[in-house]
Amino acid sequence: MGYMMYFAFIYLVLLVLRLIVLTVNFLWKPYLKSETYAGTKTVSLLIPARNEAETLPLLFGKLLAQTHAPYEILVYDDDSDDNTWEVLQLFASISTAIKPIKGQKLPEGWLGKNHACYQLAMQARGNYFLFLDADVTPEPELIERALAYAEKKKLALLSLFPEQETRTLGEKVTVPIMLQILLSLLPLPLVYFSHKPSLAAANGQFMLFDADVYRKLQPHAWVKRNPVEDIQIIRFYKKLHLRVATLLGNGTIKCRMYNNYQESLRGFSKNFTAFFGQSSFFLVLYLFITTFGWIALFWLTPIGLTLGLVGLLLLVILRNIITKSPWHHLILVPLQQLNYWVLAYYSLLGKKRNALIWKNRKI
Repeated sequence: MGYMMYFAFIYLVLLVLRLIVLTVNFLWKPYLKSETYAGTKTVSLLIPARNEAETLPLLFGKLLAQTHAPYEILVYDDDSDDNTWEVLQLFASISTAIKPIKGQKLPEGWLGKNHACYQLAMQARGNYFLFLDADVTPEPELIERALAYAEKKKLALLSLFPEQETRTLGEKVTVPIMLQILLSLLPLPLVYFSHKPSLAAANGQFMLFDADVYRKLQPHAWVKRNPVEDIQIIRFYKKLHLRVATLLGNGTIKCRMYNNYQESLRGFSKNFTAFFGQSSFFLVLYLFITTFGWIALFWLTPIGLTLGLVGLLLLVILRNIITKSPWHHLILVPLQQLNYWVLAYYSLLGKKRNALIWKNRKI
């Protein structure tokens, strides 16, 4: 058996495993159900904001229209260079629920967002803490659905991956990549049912914490220097055998994370290795197999070749169904696969030089 036959076998094994994981996630239906919340628990909305003057007005409009009104909306101006603080003061004069917090100088040993989240939590008074990024667009039932789910499952932490909005070609070939990796490598039911920290994923754009547990553990202080704080926090919770869950936010929350290709590269390169245990080796190995493995299928028998190509097609289609992506996005799959390498290059280069930059700050 030649090298290409071995390579084809390795590719097929990984393909089957990814198909199994995708099928599990498809059957799990990892979305928030439409259900009402009749309890009395309150939610503090906590929003770290750095240079978010353009996004905050839309966000405030959506938050003030929630079917379950937030107890308070705390926004931390993290040393913004634009007029974020003026926007916050304006909306605070319109709604007493909105409470701006002027950021302190970033202490040594902290990353900006982690410090902002910690400061917000120290001033929040609700039964739940909901951390949101300033660029998300929540639907009116978001808080109610999330609270109902968290209460029903008795969760210490619930994280959602917002439905990602993309407009430019650069965004379309970059932004979907992280969710594609997640859904084909991590069975989301195991985030809830298993206590293994390795079986975890989270998105800092939406993280709902039981406030009592948060106050006791202060997780953002624990990960104060970590640029992938969301994943580290949920793994920390799982180590303590706390109940956590991760779902997709389709139908409840959207986000346009970046405005162009360069922003997308900078944003995703800072945490691209996180899904591979921060291992550069496993990242490159995964990319090599998934990019070139299908070529080795042509060294198989006609039946093996056919089954392999059909399996690859099923994987792409199933992934598209779970994320509820437009069908015409399927034609972008080859470009997305090539862009994996670009992201990996920038991520590994930034780690080597210790020069990853985000929001004009070195991380």
